[in-house]
Amino acid sequence: MNIKKLKKLRKNNDLTQKDVAELIGISRPMYNMIENGIRNPSLEVMQKIVDLFGEEAKDIFFNNGVA
Repeated sequence: MNIKKLKKLRKNNDLTQKDVAELIGISRPMYNMIENGIRNPSLEVMQKIVDLFGEEAKDIFFNNGVA
């Protein structure tokens, strides 16, 4: 997972981890684990993150398009 990209998107949009968690409907600790590469998001959460940031899933969640 491209955790640097996810964190960069959040910061570029002036959002806290709590903000993102609330916007996508998960807890802040869960979002923290996703952003730090400890947990993988479900497909539903992945889609919500993609929709929130307007990026392609491959660009957010995969390094160079490879899992």
